[in-house]
Amino acid sequence: MLSYALRLLRGLLLTALLGGCGFLQLRRDVTEVRHQAVIAGRVADPAALGAGPLRVFALAEGARVPAHALRLREAGDFELFVPAGRYRVFAFADADEDGLAGAGEAVAGSAVLEVAAGDWSDGPTLTLRAAPLAGWPATAALASGIDALAGARADLAAPQFADDYALVPGYWASLRFLRETGANVYLLEAYDPARIPVLFVHGARGGPRDWQTAYAALDRKRFQAWFYQYPTGMPTALASRLLGRRLASLHARLGFARLHVVAHSVGGLLVREMLIREGARHAYVERFVSVATPWGGERMAGWGLVASPVVVPAWADFAPRGEFLRALYARDMPAGVCHVLFYGERTGWPLFLPGSDGSVSLASLLDARALAGACHREAFAETHRSVLHSAAVMKRLNAVLADDDGGLQASMKRSR
Repeated sequence: MLSYALRLLRGLLLTALLGGCGFLQLRRDVTEVRHQAVIAGRVADPAALGAGPLRVFALAEGARVPAHALRLREAGDFELFVPAGRYRVFAFADADEDGLAGAGEAVAGSAVLEVAAGDWSDGPTLTLRAAPLAGWPATAALASGIDALAGARADLAAPQFADDYALVPGYWASLRFLRETGANVYLLEAYDPARIPVLFVHGARGGPRDWQTAYAALDRKRFQAWFYQYPTGMPTALASRLLGRRLASLHARLGFARLHVVAHSVGGLLVREMLIREGARHAYVERFVSVATPWGGERMAGWGLVASPVVVPAWADFAPRGEFLRALYARDMPAGVCHVLFYGERTGWPLFLPGSDGSVSLASLLDARALAGACHREAFAETHRSVLHSAAVMKRLNAVLADDDGGLQASMKRSR
């Protein structure tokens, strides 16, 4: 747990170095994310009017500047993050990519929606049609250039995957992250139906680059790598729900029959929450490999809730006796998912006490509630971080994903 405390202190030092204004802004950011609403909808384009990227934005009554705007490369699902209030949602095909709805560009708009803090509003479906549209607003140019459609193409060298961006805003200012980048599943190459997708989910203060070693070692004749990026300071249940929506959107578009998921640290908690909440929706998930996941929680997260001047919303979800962890084990994992636990047994730096992986106690890594639904577990002489860069771990990961000898499936049958 000591390394968790050191990373926490590093973050708090960073806030101090930002100065008073920066500190107050971070405090506002971590508070405001709890009071946002999500407007989840879809842009439909039945007549193929959407030439060029689509722009979607939420505009509060009486406002001229959108509360949130995003870009889709084609028709599909979207999520807008807005404060409580009354909004109309608009979309248009930005053929000339100037951020404004011009002559001849297809448009769509919703009725007025009212959302409260913490709401998840399903709808609306915006159907593009030829302009004009009654009540179309005069708005400023929309700056968002991030592709917010599920399955956006990206490169691990992209600035949005930088380690500093994962920390601030990703951990300490997750609302800013959501509005700038969103939470999305990224593909590094075109979808190949002949290969099984493997979705990699990072842990707290991390990002897709944490998986560079795993990506390099992945058997890409069998598998293709996908990456979920999300701001890790946000409430874990919301990150989980966004992942579920992203996967459902991708499945509807691509129709893949199988998916494996590999998650590091608290990313494993996020994935389990998604599977127990909506497992039937994701029946194509066959294998879930959790790597160094604190199944019993993090004591230092509970300490942070009491002692830190800036409280990250996700800390409440990692507290050992918190509501999130209690709910996480209230239901069993779906019967069709083989859950494999990988964990480290090396403390690393001599100051770390035995009985941990240098960050998380073995008691948490091997919490009986998680083990009860697992089909296999495997220990490695690695720390919480080095487990992501170990050749031995990567070799076993490929073997577990392939399961050539059917051993994991046999284990599943015996455990039922």
